[in-house]
Amino acid sequence: MRNLRIAVAAAVVLCAVGGASAVTVTCDDLTLGSSYIVGDSFTTGGVVVSVQEFVLGGGGTSSGNVSVTNGGAAGGSGNELMLNNVNLDINFGTTIDGMAIMFGDMGGSLNLSVNGDQRVIQDFSEVQNAIIGGTQIFVVGTGSQGGLFVIGLINQFSIGGQELAVDNLVANCIPEPATLGLLGLGGLALLRRKR
Repeated sequence: MRNLRIAVAAAVVLCAVGGASAVTVTCDDLTLGSSYIVGDSFTTGGVVVSVQEFVLGGGGTSSGNVSVTNGGAAGGSGNELMLNNVNLDINFGTTIDGMAIMFGDMGGSLNLSVNGDQRVIQDFSEVQNAIIGGTQIFVVGTGSQGGLFVIGLINQFSIGGQELAVDNLVANCIPEPATLGLLGLGGLALLRRKR
Protein backbone atom coordinates (compact mmCIF):
# COMPACT_ATOMS: atom_id res chain seq x y z
CA MET A 1 0.00 0.00 0.00
CA ARG A 2 3.04 2.21 -0.40
CA ASN A 3 1.46 3.56 -3.59
CA LEU A 4 -1.72 4.57 -1.77
CA ARG A 5 0.34 6.44 0.84
CA ILE A 6 2.15 8.20 -1.99
CA ALA A 7 -1.18 9.20 -3.58
CA VAL A 8 -2.53 10.56 -0.29
CA ALA A 9 0.74 12.41 0.40
CA ALA A 10 0.62 13.85 -3.12
CA ALA A 11 -2.93 15.07 -2.52
CA VAL A 12 -1.79 16.82 0.68
CA VAL A 13 1.13 18.45 -1.17
CA LEU A 14 -1.17 19.61 -3.97
CA CYS A 15 -3.50 21.18 -1.41
CA ALA A 16 -0.65 22.90 0.36
CA VAL A 17 0.53 24.33 -2.95
CA GLY A 18 -3.02 25.39 -3.80
CA GLY A 19 -3.45 27.16 -0.47
CA ALA A 20 -6.23 24.87 0.82
CA SER A 21 -6.28 24.05 4.50
CA ALA A 22 -6.03 20.36 5.32
CA VAL A 23 -7.18 18.36 8.31
CA THR A 24 -5.36 15.05 8.78
CA VAL A 25 -6.64 12.40 11.18
CA THR A 26 -4.22 9.54 11.89
CA CYS A 27 -5.76 8.18 15.14
CA ASP A 28 -2.28 8.23 16.70
CA ASP A 29 -3.58 10.45 19.50
CA LEU A 30 -5.97 7.67 20.65
CA THR A 31 -4.96 5.10 23.28
CA LEU A 32 -4.07 1.75 21.74
CA GLY A 33 -6.60 -0.88 22.82
CA SER A 34 -9.42 1.60 23.53
CA SER A 35 -12.87 0.43 22.49
CA TYR A 36 -16.08 2.36 21.82
CA ILE A 37 -19.68 1.19 21.40
CA VAL A 38 -22.81 2.65 19.76
CA GLY A 39 -23.66 5.93 21.47
CA ASP A 40 -20.05 6.75 22.36
CA SER A 41 -18.10 9.60 20.81
CA PHE A 42 -14.43 10.54 20.85
CA THR A 43 -12.15 13.18 19.38
CA THR A 44 -9.11 12.43 17.23
CA GLY A 45 -7.09 14.99 15.32
CA GLY A 46 -9.52 17.68 16.47
CA VAL A 47 -12.42 15.87 14.76
CA VAL A 48 -15.44 14.52 16.66
CA VAL A 49 -16.32 10.91 15.79
CA SER A 50 -19.65 9.38 16.89
CA VAL A 51 -20.20 5.61 16.94
CA GLN A 52 -23.56 4.81 15.39
CA GLU A 53 -25.76 1.84 14.57
CA PHE A 54 -24.68 -0.29 11.61
CA VAL A 55 -27.26 -0.86 8.85
CA LEU A 56 -27.66 -4.31 7.37
CA GLY A 57 -29.86 -5.16 4.37
CA GLY A 58 -32.96 -5.77 6.50
CA GLY A 59 -32.36 -3.43 9.44
CA GLY A 60 -29.76 -2.22 11.88
CA THR A 61 -27.67 -3.51 14.74
CA SER A 62 -26.31 -1.64 17.72
CA SER A 63 -24.24 -4.49 19.17
CA GLY A 64 -20.92 -3.66 17.48
CA ASN A 65 -17.83 -1.73 18.53
CA VAL A 66 -14.78 0.09 17.23
CA SER A 67 -11.28 -0.56 18.62
CA VAL A 68 -8.01 1.33 18.35
CA THR A 69 -5.50 -1.13 16.88
CA ASN A 70 -2.06 -0.97 15.33
CA GLY A 71 -1.93 -3.77 12.75
CA GLY A 72 -1.65 -1.92 9.44
CA ALA A 73 -4.94 -3.41 8.19
CA ALA A 74 -5.89 -0.13 6.49
CA GLY A 75 -2.45 0.23 4.91
CA GLY A 76 -1.17 3.02 7.12
CA SER A 77 1.24 3.04 10.02
CA GLY A 78 0.56 3.71 13.67
CA ASN A 79 -2.93 3.51 15.16
CA GLU A 80 -6.04 2.79 13.10
CA LEU A 81 -9.70 2.15 13.85
CA MET A 82 -11.10 -1.39 13.49
CA LEU A 83 -14.87 -1.35 12.98
CA ASN A 84 -17.04 -4.33 13.87
CA ASN A 85 -20.72 -3.76 12.99
CA VAL A 86 -20.69 0.01 13.58
CA ASN A 87 -20.71 3.25 11.62
CA LEU A 88 -18.44 6.18 12.40
CA ASP A 89 -20.03 9.58 11.83
CA ILE A 90 -17.14 12.01 11.33
CA ASN A 91 -17.98 15.63 12.20
CA PHE A 92 -15.51 18.27 11.00
CA GLY A 93 -17.59 21.08 12.49
CA THR A 94 -17.89 22.74 9.09
CA THR A 95 -18.56 21.96 5.45
CA ILE A 96 -15.48 20.46 3.81
CA ASP A 97 -14.48 20.52 0.14
CA GLY A 98 -13.57 16.83 -0.13
CA MET A 99 -11.78 14.04 1.65
CA ALA A 100 -9.79 10.81 1.38
CA ILE A 101 -9.62 7.88 3.80
CA MET A 102 -7.59 4.67 3.72
CA PHE A 103 -9.42 1.41 4.35
CA GLY A 104 -8.86 -2.29 4.88
CA ASP A 105 -11.95 -4.37 4.11
CA MET A 106 -11.87 -7.85 5.66
CA GLY A 107 -15.38 -8.83 4.54
CA GLY A 108 -19.06 -8.36 5.23
CA SER A 109 -21.36 -5.46 4.44
CA LEU A 110 -20.26 -1.84 4.30
CA ASN A 111 -22.10 1.42 4.96
CA LEU A 112 -21.27 4.74 3.34
CA SER A 113 -23.25 7.93 3.88
CA VAL A 114 -22.52 11.35 2.41
CA ASN A 115 -24.82 14.30 3.08
CA GLY A 116 -27.54 11.93 4.34
CA ASP A 117 -27.47 9.68 1.24
CA GLN A 118 -26.69 6.23 2.69
CA ARG A 119 -25.60 3.12 0.77
CA VAL A 120 -25.37 -0.46 2.02
CA ILE A 121 -22.85 -2.31 -0.17
CA GLN A 122 -20.65 -5.42 -0.16
CA ASP A 123 -17.52 -3.85 -1.67
CA PHE A 124 -16.31 -0.28 -2.17
CA SER A 125 -15.90 -1.00 -5.88
CA GLU A 126 -19.73 -0.83 -6.06
CA VAL A 127 -19.55 2.94 -5.51
CA GLN A 128 -16.66 3.64 -7.90
CA ASN A 129 -17.57 6.81 -9.85
CA ALA A 130 -20.95 6.99 -8.08
CA ILE A 131 -22.69 10.21 -7.12
CA ILE A 132 -23.62 10.01 -3.44
CA GLY A 133 -25.11 12.98 -1.62
CA GLY A 134 -24.13 15.26 -4.50
CA THR A 135 -20.46 14.22 -4.31
CA GLN A 136 -18.34 12.10 -6.67
CA ILE A 137 -16.82 8.92 -5.21
CA PHE A 138 -13.52 7.41 -6.37
CA VAL A 139 -11.93 4.22 -5.06
CA VAL A 140 -8.26 3.29 -5.56
CA GLY A 141 -6.31 0.25 -4.46
CA THR A 142 -6.24 -3.44 -5.03
CA GLY A 143 -7.52 -6.36 -3.01
CA SER A 144 -8.83 -5.54 0.42
CA GLN A 145 -6.83 -2.32 0.99
CA GLY A 146 -7.42 0.98 -0.71
CA GLY A 147 -8.46 4.57 -0.50
CA LEU A 148 -11.86 6.19 -0.77
CA PHE A 149 -11.96 9.72 -2.22
CA VAL A 150 -15.04 11.94 -1.92
CA ILE A 151 -15.04 15.02 -4.18
CA GLY A 152 -17.50 17.84 -3.50
CA LEU A 153 -19.04 19.72 -0.60
CA ILE A 154 -19.56 17.47 2.41
CA ASN A 155 -21.78 18.41 5.37
CA GLN A 156 -22.11 14.86 6.72
CA PHE A 157 -19.95 11.74 6.28
CA SER A 158 -20.11 8.31 7.86
CA ILE A 159 -18.44 5.02 7.07
CA GLY A 160 -19.00 1.59 8.57
CA GLY A 161 -18.39 -2.08 8.16
CA GLN A 162 -18.70 -5.50 9.67
CA GLU A 163 -14.92 -5.98 9.52
CA LEU A 164 -13.41 -2.71 8.33
CA ALA A 165 -10.24 -0.83 9.29
CA VAL A 166 -9.90 2.91 8.56
CA ASP A 167 -6.95 5.27 8.92
CA ASN A 168 -5.33 8.46 7.61
CA LEU A 169 -8.33 10.64 6.85
CA VAL A 170 -7.41 13.81 4.97
CA ALA A 171 -10.08 16.50 4.50
CA ASN A 172 -10.44 19.81 2.63
CA CYS A 173 -7.61 18.93 0.32
CA ILE A 174 -8.91 16.63 -2.38
CA PRO A 175 -7.74 17.87 -5.78
CA GLU A 176 -10.06 18.53 -8.69
CA PRO A 177 -11.18 15.36 -10.57
CA ALA A 178 -8.67 15.97 -13.39
CA THR A 179 -5.80 16.17 -10.90
CA LEU A 180 -7.16 13.11 -9.10
CA GLY A 181 -7.12 11.27 -12.44
CA LEU A 182 -3.47 12.18 -12.87
CA LEU A 183 -2.77 10.88 -9.35
CA GLY A 184 -4.52 7.63 -10.25
CA LEU A 185 -2.47 7.27 -13.43
CA GLY A 186 0.69 7.91 -11.45
CA GLY A 187 -0.37 5.25 -8.93
CA LEU A 188 -0.99 2.76 -11.74
CA ALA A 189 2.43 3.54 -13.21
CA LEU A 190 4.01 2.87 -9.81
CA LEU A 191 2.12 -0.43 -9.51
CA ARG A 192 3.27 -1.52 -12.98
CA ARG A 193 6.82 -0.45 -12.24
CA LYS A 194 6.85 -2.51 -9.04
CA ARG A 195 5.75 -5.63 -10.96
